[in-house]
Amino acid sequence: MGIAGALGTRYQDVTRKGVGVRQGRHLGHVPTRNRSGSREGKRRGRARGHHPRLRARRLGDTPARGILQLADIDRRARSCRHRLDHLWRHHRATQTRQRTGGVDSATHAQRRIGIRSCHRASLTQDRPNQANCATLGVMVRIGILGAGAMGAVHASAYAGMDDVEVVGVSARSLDRARLVADICKAKPFDDPRLLIESADIDAIDVCLPSAIHGKFVVSALNCGKHVFCETPMALGMSAAQGMRAAARKANRLLQIGLLMRSVGAYEHVKAVVTSGEHGRLISLSTWRLSSYLHPDAPDRKSHYTDPTTELMTFDLDVVQWLMGAPERLSASGDGDITALLDYGDGRHATVTASGLMPTGFPFTVGFRALFERAVFGLETVFSEMPPRSTFTIATGNAPAKAVAISGRDPYVAELRHFVDCIAGKADPSLLDADRAIEALNLSLATQRALAEGGPVTL
Repeated sequence: MGIAGALGTRYQDVTRKGVGVRQGRHLGHVPTRNRSGSREGKRRGRARGHHPRLRARRLGDTPARGILQLADIDRRARSCRHRLDHLWRHHRATQTRQRTGGVDSATHAQRRIGIRSCHRASLTQDRPNQANCATLGVMVRIGILGAGAMGAVHASAYAGMDDVEVVGVSARSLDRARLVADICKAKPFDDPRLLIESADIDAIDVCLPSAIHGKFVVSALNCGKHVFCETPMALGMSAAQGMRAAARKANRLLQIGLLMRSVGAYEHVKAVVTSGEHGRLISLSTWRLSSYLHPDAPDRKSHYTDPTTELMTFDLDVVQWLMGAPERLSASGDGDITALLDYGDGRHATVTASGLMPTGFPFTVGFRALFERAVFGLETVFSEMPPRSTFTIATGNAPAKAVAISGRDPYVAELRHFVDCIAGKADPSLLDADRAIEALNLSLATQRALAEGGPVTL
């Protein structure tokens, strides 16, 4: 995932054993009801099959405003660490016996913790296909790879969905995985292969550094899993195309976190473009301003790349979504970059992304969409939580006025769309890998324009 998600949510480390949880209005709230004692909990318990019913442990107090409310997760639940540790010890011991000939014992233990090899036979026999999910109404079982801030956001989103069970969360550190797993009452893992190769999982959600997306996405697809992958999809075209090819070969969904398509203001402008209510969209300007390239910036991460992919990918996708493919692209800057997209018919777009703002400068995201008979403007400043956001329209001689939009959580919206696509209830084209590859192509074209010092024909 890129810098602070598509909305660029600034985050602070609310650290407990090294886990940073991003603050922001879009992190949602985790239900506090004791699931095992409710009717819904019993239904989920039955759907879980041989998976043990686990409760989340209390994570301690966190700031009440703008922070993911980890402290509200089932305060009365008992710690389940001893059960998890027992399962892991038993699994590893039986693996050792398997190497010495104890095949039956190892197989029994693997089934006990829900791990099976990803043979095609077991996938077709044990996993419901897309049509069966839609008609039988079974739970969609998901494994999350990555236990950073974005993994926590996704875990929180899934926790509020009645037809989703997060089976496990994987991270290099088992303690880190456990903290995020507790959000959605899942099991922690320190080996992603155990989730990818499990026949008891329908889909994998990849919340890992952008540079390693391809390896895990392709592996999951090859094991018959549907995949949701955070943006940017990849840092290079060959990796992105390899991911798409793997999805087509496996006949599985590959959805990408093109988050702005689920944000109310952008959805509103898209509807206006489609209806033609205010005429043609003549120009579009977007900006995404951050301090993440500074070594001491609060949102600095070593795996973040330059703004052309880490930041601009989101807005380049918006440009193509609203205006179509441009003919030429030129760019200038270094760390603070502006790309000009020319459509050859009088229309144009500018996309600005910066990682060089002063460290005290609040993350700022916005756009200006100029139609023939109106102009829309959005400015969102993450100086406090919830962030200050203004979305306006101006027409004729009238002053600009606020536009009412949905206040839904875009992370929940895009992940809800992914789950509905698995169940055959939604059109996967909205977040399709093809759209992400188109945005990546513009990101790479921006890099070429910067390197060559001139416009690039697309």
